[in-house]
Amino acid sequence: MKTEQHSSEPESNSGNPKRAAIVLIRGWSNSRKKRVRAQMVDGFPAAFLKFVRELFPAAEIIHPRLPLGVFSTAEPNDLVDLIITDVTARFAAKPFDELIIIGFSAGTILARSVYATACGAVAKANDTLNPEAAAPWASKVSRMVLLAGVTRGWELSSATPAGLRFIAKLGLLWLNRWARLRHGRASFIEQIKRGAPFVVETRLKLLQVELAVAAGTWASLPHTVLLLGSQDEFVSPADAMDLGPRDDCSYIEVPQSSHMSIFDICANMLSGSDSKLSANARADAARRRASLIRRALIDDPDDLADVAMHADDIDDYSDPMDRLGQSGFSAPLGSRRDIDQVVFVIHGIRDSGFWTKRIAREIKQLGHQRTLVIRAPSPSYGFFSMWDFVNPWGRRDATYWFLERYAEVKRLWPEAQVSYIGHSNGTYLAANALEICSMVAFERVVFAGSVVRTDYAWSDRGERVGKVLNLIATADMVVAALPGAFERLGLRRLNVGGAGVEGFSDLHPGDQGTRVDNFKFVAGGHGAAIEEPMWQDLARYVVDGTRPAQHEQNTKSLSGKISAAICKRFL
Repeated sequence: MKTEQHSSEPESNSGNPKRAAIVLIRGWSNSRKKRVRAQMVDGFPAAFLKFVRELFPAAEIIHPRLPLGVFSTAEPNDLVDLIITDVTARFAAKPFDELIIIGFSAGTILARSVYATACGAVAKANDTLNPEAAAPWASKVSRMVLLAGVTRGWELSSATPAGLRFIAKLGLLWLNRWARLRHGRASFIEQIKRGAPFVVETRLKLLQVELAVAAGTWASLPHTVLLLGSQDEFVSPADAMDLGPRDDCSYIEVPQSSHMSIFDICANMLSGSDSKLSANARADAARRRASLIRRALIDDPDDLADVAMHADDIDDYSDPMDRLGQSGFSAPLGSRRDIDQVVFVIHGIRDSGFWTKRIAREIKQLGHQRTLVIRAPSPSYGFFSMWDFVNPWGRRDATYWFLERYAEVKRLWPEAQVSYIGHSNGTYLAANALEICSMVAFERVVFAGSVVRTDYAWSDRGERVGKVLNLIATADMVVAALPGAFERLGLRRLNVGGAGVEGFSDLHPGDQGTRVDNFKFVAGGHGAAIEEPMWQDLARYVVDGTRPAQHEQNTKSLSGKISAAICKRFL
């Protein structure tokens, strides 16, 4: 260990001390208790701020005041722009040679987005880093220290106490309804939920920076140190890590530390299980925290090996999707570029999705015949009830679930073309993901039993969508009686429709038959287009664009008539 050899005022090549700057980014509403609130200064304990100043006495401390109280409805991207503007102004006034970013809790997501955006990353699908648009200080970022980080967004998990989970669900439901009624948008905390567009865009913007480093168009990545309390009641290790172990990251577990006490270096903040410790135990835990944070800030990355978690242990904490790579996460991005295509196969409601595995097998076998390396993930979001479907929040959460899977796939195989096969509610997930996240793109899309509105604006998706095959069944009573009827009745708030029985109608002249193909008809009901006789046809379409032929029926759709009759009865 070489901690003593590192100075908080490193010298430049000319022998003059480097001028450093420290950016501190607070979390959301991290001042819940009166005893905690009295010690907080804009989201950080006063003692912690003093600790940082003493560690870097000559550094400029940049501590933006961010509106992140419990009722905040701030747009995350607006906060990112605010921080970048502040740092850029400080740099213009008095340039610095090195920048360290410290983020806490929700602030860790903002910190990562600040860095990626400052480097010139853009929230646009299949785009690359634009170094010419980088902030003048972006290349100065040498380290990011993330305390109790939620780099993948937050979610209520088994790490959260049962009572707190129940209260949190009710509280967040009320908070979001209040935010939408009062301000017309979601609360800040809702916008950084796992799978939310801002979180996914941040992860994919960071991917642009990584690819630029691999291509030699950007200098290097800062070393990231993740510190998570061993007793954190809000954040699980999987929340804190983006794709498992990596060479440019160190993961450190902080003993005897909860979510709030992770930066308590004076043993004067009682939070969660800390209150059960004796005074001596709290003092020992505080000294340990101070030591680990100090090392995270000033030690060389190689010197953190004795306190950082081993890669094998981190892999045990990772989610199953995190371990899809064959060459390991510590390998450079170049070794993960050997996949030609990725095809998602996603099920619908009241369906466990066993058929998706079989279609995935057909796709991979066809790819092998075409000498293509294809992955066909068919993850399941669980049994989705009819109540989940008619509840917009249920479909939104399912969309966030898919966006999380999409981000994982893109980070594993960044240069692979991505296509999509969805049935029933699975069609809604793809359409909604395209609508709310500008970094989602598909080469080919197959919808079967679609519950998407007929006026879905495919033309607004631009180049993010290649071709769409909308398979329409002759007797899809499920779509006709529910989403199709809802659309005819004008229930736009539900945001579902009858494209599975009537086709997409809001098409530009160049879309119909070329980009969007309303395939009329597949004989049968709601599941006709995903039954075994169609498996090879689905595989051929997503692999090489071959349109099905032998199953097309030149009959009229009975389900479309039923949908119209239902609406006529009610109207």
